[in-house]
Amino acid sequence: MVTQNQPLLRTVRTHAMGMTAQVENTFAWMGQYLQALDRNDELRRENIRLSSEVARTRAVRQRNDELARLLELTDSSEAPVRAARIVTKDIFQQDNSLTLDVGRADGVTEGMPVVHQQGIVGTVVLANGEYARVMPFLNTDFRVPGLIQPVQAEGIVRWDGEQLDRLRLDHVVQTEPVEAGHQVVTSGHSDIFPPGRRIGTVDSVAAPAGR
Repeated sequence: MVTQNQPLLRTVRTHAMGMTAQVENTFAWMGQYLQALDRNDELRRENIRLSSEVARTRAVRQRNDELARLLELTDSSEAPVRAARIVTKDIFQQDNSLTLDVGRADGVTEGMPVVHQQGIVGTVVLANGEYARVMPFLNTDFRVPGLIQPVQAEGIVRWDGEQLDRLRLDHVVQTEPVEAGHQVVTSGHSDIFPPGRRIGTVDSVAAPAGR
């Protein structure tokens, strides 16, 4: 028989218990870490879902706003209005153009005005069964009679081919008290655009050189 060494056994048991506790703590920490990873994945998926929902809600709200403005535009116009989207655009030269996703099958023909809730866009110059080509106001061949409010001064609006955010209003009588801030709308002398459609705002007034 072998006599047990009690102090030695106690020491071995103590070390064994310490190692067991350390291993258990390690596995417990790993379990918590894996649970945290799973929770992070759940939160990430939830964030993606919420972001998608917000994007869809924003898109629906924007579309509803567009439809509401279109209804207001329809109510304020005596002519029938056909909604359209721009499918291609060429705005990098002086003879710029747009293409709409409507055509003769939708009742669109050459010479029709194209307007937006914020103002005029251009004129239909070519149409086939499904599409229409538009000459926008950012085209050096575009012309439209304009009326300055509230002074009721008239002129011809055109683009000089330079700045994309500026139009010219020519042939205005110099004695007219035109000032920056006055509104410019379509006059009643156009065969295409109805009167009162917004064109822009006067930002500067200058007489042509030599006059």
